[in-house]
Amino acid sequence: MATDDIKKIIEREAKWQKRWRDARAFVPKNDGSKPKYYNLIEFPFPSGSGLHVGHMLPYTGMDVMARYKRMRGFDVLFPIGYDSMGISSEKYATKIGKHPRDSVAELINIFEKDISVMGLSFDPESKIATSDPEYIKWTQWMFIQFFKAGLAYKSELPMNWCPNCRTNLTNEELEDGCCERCHGPVEKKMKLQWNLAITKYADRLIDDLALVDYPEKVKTMQINWIGRSYGADVDFRVGDDVMTVYTTRVDTIFGVTFCVVAPEHKLVKKWLDEGKIKNADAAREYIAAAKAKSEIERTDATKDKTGVKLDGVMAKNPFNNKDVPIFISDYVLADYGFGAIMAVPAHDSRDWDFAKKFGLEIIPVLAGGEPDKVYEGDGTHINSSFLDGMDKETAIAAAIKYGTEHGFARGTKKYKLKDWGFSRQMYWGEPIPMVYCEKCGWQPINESELPLLQPHMDDYKPTDTGESPLARATDWIKTTCPCCGAPAKRETDTMPQWAGSSWYFMRYLDSKNDKEFCSRSQLDKWMPVDHYNGGMEHTTRHLLYSRFWYKALSDLGYVPGVEPYKKRTSNGLIMGPDGQKMSKSRGNVVPSSDVVARAGADACRMAILYLAPWEQNNMKFNTAISGMMEFINAFPGGKMPRRAYEILIQMLNPFAPHLTEEMWEKLGHTDMLVFEPWPTFDASKLVATTTIFAVTVNGKRVGEFTANVDAGNDDLVAMAKNTATRQLTGAEIIKTIVVPKKLVNFVVKK
Repeated sequence: MATDDIKKIIEREAKWQKRWRDARAFVPKNDGSKPKYYNLIEFPFPSGSGLHVGHMLPYTGMDVMARYKRMRGFDVLFPIGYDSMGISSEKYATKIGKHPRDSVAELINIFEKDISVMGLSFDPESKIATSDPEYIKWTQWMFIQFFKAGLAYKSELPMNWCPNCRTNLTNEELEDGCCERCHGPVEKKMKLQWNLAITKYADRLIDDLALVDYPEKVKTMQINWIGRSYGADVDFRVGDDVMTVYTTRVDTIFGVTFCVVAPEHKLVKKWLDEGKIKNADAAREYIAAAKAKSEIERTDATKDKTGVKLDGVMAKNPFNNKDVPIFISDYVLADYGFGAIMAVPAHDSRDWDFAKKFGLEIIPVLAGGEPDKVYEGDGTHINSSFLDGMDKETAIAAAIKYGTEHGFARGTKKYKLKDWGFSRQMYWGEPIPMVYCEKCGWQPINESELPLLQPHMDDYKPTDTGESPLARATDWIKTTCPCCGAPAKRETDTMPQWAGSSWYFMRYLDSKNDKEFCSRSQLDKWMPVDHYNGGMEHTTRHLLYSRFWYKALSDLGYVPGVEPYKKRTSNGLIMGPDGQKMSKSRGNVVPSSDVVARAGADACRMAILYLAPWEQNNMKFNTAISGMMEFINAFPGGKMPRRAYEILIQMLNPFAPHLTEEMWEKLGHTDMLVFEPWPTFDASKLVATTTIFAVTVNGKRVGEFTANVDAGNDDLVAMAKNTATRQLTGAEIIKTIVVPKKLVNFVVKK
C-alpha cells in the first residue's frame, strides 16, 4: 500500500479516536438506566516496548464484544489498567538500567498510545496501575485484614528458590519445574516466609466451579491443581518417634514392606543428629545430591529410582506390628502429604521398581494379579487379616474404623494445593505492612500509615543471601511497635506480583475512591464480572489466586457473592517468529504499533480476528466476518439498497470501527455510529417455507426437487418419482423411505 494511502488511513483513524474520547463514548452511564455488562480483559504488565501482536487477539476480540453489547443496549464497563508492580517490571527496569518507578511511568505512556491507535474502546476514566500509592494502600489494607482473620501467617516452609532471579516462587509460578520468568532451574530451600491460607478454601474453590460458566478444560485444570483426595493418616512408630504417612489406599496396609521418606524430612535430620543412623555419611551425601535436583527431575517416573536405606531405624506397621525398613529417596517430596509414604510394591509400579532394585519383599494383598508382575487394578483382598474377602470401599472403611478405634489412624482429606507463599525477595513489590517486636511478635502497622512505600534505592538489585534488597535500607527498617511502642523492625520481604492482580477488577469500579477500595454500592451494581477473558497459562495462577482473594473478602463482609467472574473464556495463541508463544520474556514479540503503522488499525483488527479463531466458545469472529462477506456477495455487482448498506456498516462497526464511522458520516448521518443500536430483524423472515429434497435410489443420489416444508409424504413421493423417472423405469419399488425435510429414498429391484 502506498505511503500516502497509509498516511490517510492513520489520520482518519486518529480523527475518530479523538471524537470518541471527546464524546466520552466508552464511559459507562453507571446510573441504572440500562442493564450492566462488565467486560474484562487481563491487564498487561508494562515491560518491553509496549503492546505486541499477541495482545491484539484478546484485546480486539473483547473490544468487539464491548462494542456489540453497547449497541445491544447494555451499559458496558470495559476497563484497562496496568499490572505495574512486581518482578516483571523490576527485571525490565534492571535490563535497561533505570529505576522501576521511572521505567513504569514511561512504559504506561507507550501502552496508552498503543491502545489508542488500535481503536480499543476502553473506559479511560476507570484506569488504574497497581504501582500507584493509592492502589498499594488498599492492597496492603487487604493483607492486614487477612492477617487479622488468620489467613496470613509467617512460618518456615520449603520454597522454590530461583538463583537467577534471586527470589522465592510458588509452585504455580513454575513451568516444567523451572522459573517461568528466566526459565532457569530452581532449588528447594527452607525459609521463613509469609503465606496466605488458600488451602482453607480448597473445597470451595472446587465446589463453586459449579456456579460459573468456565470451559470444562479450565475447570478440570483447577480441580487437578487443587488435587483433593480422600484417605487416611497412619502413624508408624520408629522407636520413640511417630512417622505419619498419608495414603489413599489404607486398605492395602498389610502389603507394606518398606517406607520411604523425603531427604528433607525433619525426622531424618533428628535421627542423624541423634546418631541413630549408622550409614550417616551415605545419607548426608544423598541428601545433598537431592537438594540440587528440580522437582521435575525428582518425580520423573521414567528415571531409575535411587535411594539409601537408613541403617539403624525401622518403622513398625501399626496394623500387624511388623518392622519394615526405611529409605530416603528423592522421588518423595517433603511438601506432599507428610513427606513420607508407605510402600506397597505388589500394587504400585513405582514401589515395585524400587523394591526390585533393592531386593525388598513383595506381598500381594489384592486378588487378580499375575505372578512376578505389579497389579494396579482392584480385586478382593487377600493376605490382609480381617480385611480378607472385602472389596476396595468396604476394606477402606473397615481399615479406617479399626485404626481410629486403636488410635493410630484417622480418615482425612488432603490437597496437592499448598498455601500461597506470599514473600518475595524483590524491591519493586508492595512492602508487607508488618513489623516484628520482641515483646509483641508480628503486628500490622496502623492503617492510618498506609500506604507503606519502599524507600528510594539506587541499588535495588536482589541479594545473593536470600534477603530482600530492602534489608539494606537500615533506616527504613527501624520503627516502633504499634502495640507497645518499643523498638521494632519492618518486614523486608515484599508481596508477589499476583497481589495487585488478585483484586484489580474491583478497583476499576471505583478507581478514584480514597475512603475505601470500592464502595459497596458499586460492587453490588457491577459484580460479578460478566465476561472475563485471559490466557490458559493463568488458570492455575491468577485465576485461582483471585477467586480465593474474592472469597476471603466475601467472608469478611466486604464484597457480594462468592465468585468474582461469571464467565471465563480463553483465546488461542499468537506465535512469534521463532514458532514459540509470543512473549516478552522470550524476546520474540512483534510490536502492535509496527503492524498498525503498515496497514492501519481496522485492517489489522479484521485480519487477526479472521485468521485466529478463539478456542471453543460462542465468540466465532471469523464466522461473523465470513457471514458479512456472503451478505455482500448476495447482491449482484456489489450494488445494494441503501438500507441494506447501512445495516452492513452497523454490523461491521465493532470489527472495523474507524472505517465504518467514516462511511456512516458520508451517508449523511450526524450522530456517531458508536451510539447507534444494533439492527433489528424480523424472525418470521428467517423461517423457510420451502426446502430442497434429495432423491436417492438404493442410496445413490439421482436428483433433487424443491417442495414446501409442510408437504405431505404422498406429495413428496410423487415429486420424487417424477424426478427419478429414468432410474425407476422397469424397476420394482420394494420400499420407500422419506426423511423429513431432507430426502426420499427408493429401494428397488430390477
